[in-house]
Amino acid sequence: MKKLSGAETALRIREYDTACQIVFCTGSGAHPQFAEASPLRILEKPIDMEDIYVILDEVRSGG
Repeated sequence: MKKLSGAETALRIREYDTACQIVFCTGSGAHPQFAEASPLRILEKPIDMEDIYVILDEVRSGG
């Protein structure tokens, strides 16, 4: 299998699991193809750990 980008990988995941929570972490800005995967969030690097904690709390609480 060829190497896939993060966006391509997310789209493949979506084919099998539409409820999976996807978070993109990118250093190159938001890409239009990210939106196709319906991510929970798109974070810009460098990542603030507080943002990660907020996302994990949100996912854990089901909100």
